[in-house]
Amino acid sequence: MSKQSLSSLSSLIPAKGEAAKAETLPDEKPRLSKPLKEERHGLTIRIRQSHNDRLRTMVYREGMTKQDLLDRAIDEMLERYGY
Repeated sequence: MSKQSLSSLSSLIPAKGEAAKAETLPDEKPRLSKPLKEERHGLTIRIRQSHNDRLRTMVYREGMTKQDLLDRAIDEMLERYGY
């Protein structure tokens, strides 16, 4: 293994301070979920692959999570049926 000078290694060391933060952090999308006010319970379901593909596309494009999307859908369905 060959020896490298310290100056050539300095390019491998990340920058310090605000410049490093701006360059290394990904763009964050705003979270659309409400602050957690209710206790949640686990629920396991199986959905069609075509529905999963469409859900993944929607949450990506809308910048939301599957949890947000499903909470909204369940709320709308319960309201529609009067519960």
